[in-house]
Amino acid sequence: MDGKFSLNVPAQAALSASFLGYKTKVVRLPKGNQNQLRIVLEEDSKALGEVVVTALGISREAKSLGYARQAIDTESLQDTRDPNLLNSLSGKVAGVNFISNGGPLSSTRVEIRGNNSVTGNNQPLYVIDGVPISNAMGESGDLDYGNPASAINPDDIESIEVLKGANASALYGSDAANGVILITTRKATKKKGLGISYNYNMQFSYLSEYPLYQNIYGTAHRMQPGNNLTNYPGAAAKNGYSYDPSLPYGIYVFNWQSPNQRSWGLPMLGFDLVGRNNEIRSYSPSKETITNLYGTGRTITNSVSIDKVLNGVSVRFGYTGINYKGILENFDQMKRHMFNLRVNTDLASWLMMESTVNYQIENTDNRDFKGASNRNPLYAIMNLPRDATVGELTPWKDSDGRPFSLSGFNNPYWLVNELTNGDDRNWFRGNVTFTLKPMKGLRIRLRASADIQSKKGWKFGGTCKNLCLAKYL
Repeated sequence: MDGKFSLNVPAQAALSASFLGYKTKVVRLPKGNQNQLRIVLEEDSKALGEVVVTALGISREAKSLGYARQAIDTESLQDTRDPNLLNSLSGKVAGVNFISNGGPLSSTRVEIRGNNSVTGNNQPLYVIDGVPISNAMGESGDLDYGNPASAINPDDIESIEVLKGANASALYGSDAANGVILITTRKATKKKGLGISYNYNMQFSYLSEYPLYQNIYGTAHRMQPGNNLTNYPGAAAKNGYSYDPSLPYGIYVFNWQSPNQRSWGLPMLGFDLVGRNNEIRSYSPSKETITNLYGTGRTITNSVSIDKVLNGVSVRFGYTGINYKGILENFDQMKRHMFNLRVNTDLASWLMMESTVNYQIENTDNRDFKGASNRNPLYAIMNLPRDATVGELTPWKDSDGRPFSLSGFNNPYWLVNELTNGDDRNWFRGNVTFTLKPMKGLRIRLRASADIQSKKGWKFGGTCKNLCLAKYL
């Protein structure tokens, strides 16, 4: 390739010439009035020879591939930590959609180039160190227990390759019809001494913006003087309430009225009434009833790894611990411990062995309920009267542990604190690979692997509607 150019430069100036695929060369102009200079660049084979991992762990030059693939920058995964690996990949791969079912503890679906099937599975195949893993979605009723791929440890990942389309994944069969996500874990590198690294990461999260709620209308209604639903002599008894001379004459009593709990009643103008806890209060918006349900979430990650290469044996051991707490009080509390061991060695000049063992332990308390479940506190908030105060909703149960009766809506504080659930998950993943080289140009690979997942859990299924047996006394 010839390139001609002209420049006006001072005598004995230094010129730097560079071009894509060639090494940069710096030339200093000679003394005198020389007006012609020839610069020859040397080809940079490293720049043109990017090597990527493809199907079955085969390494090839990127320019030789006849299908679409994309590598993901794994270093950025450690900057902003998310307990869900797949959520961290969102927006990093062209043509790939990462669709979360909720927060970090929920399942995340991945679609490469959209849906390929109307009724079937559209998930790609996940392959770690050449071994496919089981990645079933974790939806179960109104709970989502997450999928295994979302729990992969980013600290153990060396590279991620996304193979798009059937041509890219043909070697993995029909399971890879929707594409393949190849993950290669880290291994020890040659260095002086023992390689030890430690990382600590702490993140805080909070709800910075709430939905726009109306603060004009509440649930009080039918307050005309002398009707049978206000406190005056001769008013008909109802719901166990009757005229009380200790209360102001004609005052509105919520529990006497049994009003519709939708906020389409009288404007909240601040006048006095008897609240749901039988205490006199102002008829005004109660914003803190919702804001008090939220707190500050946190994610604490500790990671340590030890690696060494000695006498042809490469060993790397890594541990990562995650302590996660969501922004909704008492919900989404998770602890996860991840152990990873990788050993590579040359047993002979013609025999190489690679082995990886990974083990995860996860304990979760109070996963958030999904959608329109009557156990979902966020759904209960949607039906919460705007005039309901924290004092009316707390305490949420009597001395016998039964929830106080509320007409028309579930108490979100009862849901958050009483409708608990918990689950434990164990995941063992291991493989051993022997590569034989009986002759030049021929390799035989023998591989055995195991992917064992176990899970047990429980949930308390009672709701305020079928357990509200007590009333305010």
